[in-house]
Amino acid sequence: MAPQDVSNSIAPRVELIQHAPGISVVVLRGEQDLRTRGDVDEALTRACIHEAVVVDLSECTFIYSTVVNMLESAYRAQRGRGWRLVLALGSEARDVGRTLQLSALSAGIPRFETREAAVAGVVAARHVIEVARLQPGVGDAPAYRAACACGWQGDAHGGSHGRRLARREGASHVVIEARDQGRS
Repeated sequence: MAPQDVSNSIAPRVELIQHAPGISVVVLRGEQDLRTRGDVDEALTRACIHEAVVVDLSECTFIYSTVVNMLESAYRAQRGRGWRLVLALGSEARDVGRTLQLSALSAGIPRFETREAAVAGVVAARHVIEVARLQPGVGDAPAYRAACACGWQGDAHGGSHGRRLARREGASHVVIEARDQGRS
């Protein structure tokens, strides 16, 4: 039995998914060319009101240069606001990956193997942990507390291992948040 060419078997489609608060996923399926550029533009515009955008290209069989330029523009706009746009390529999107490699500007857009990995990547980027030494009262031992850029604060930890305990608690926060976002 001869192998089938399945490159045209996926109908072109653009889908916008609100994955979690602050995270949107734009799914591009099939051939993304001049026929779909309006849909792609609308989805990217709506997605980019959120601080993190994942563009899932794992089922994309072809990507036209106009769509690549839209991705690059959206990436620059997100980056200019201090926000993120990342790509999920998947192993089936080899031709799309090669097209993106040829584009010098798209080289800077972070890429992940799966949508789940991309979402976990943007969630982890939202969680930057800093451990601060708390001002002790007179005669008190120093204490440390972890705080995250997302607003989370850990407990105060004193004693000889206070700093290490605060770091560990902060790392646990990042892992738990990434796991919970992956379930959404």
